Amino acid sequence: MFEVKCPIPAKVLEIHVNAGDVVAADTVVVTIESMKMEMPVEAGMAGTVSAVSTEVAATVQKGEVLIVIG
Repeated sequence: MFEVKCPIPAKVLEIHVNAGDVVAADTVVVTIESMKMEMPVEAGMAGTVSAVSTEVAATVQKGEVLIVIG
């Protein structure tokens, strides 16, 4: 299992994947916003998304798990 974690405190703008989706390491899985700037968050490894641990408009903290790839 690989956890895609939030790199900074932010708000979730978009979730680009669902459980069961196959992703490449460079696939953007979530878009977050911090200090009025949008930031794409990439999968970090190839695999199948096993869980989406956040929702759109959620406020997330640094290190919080956004997506689990199994």
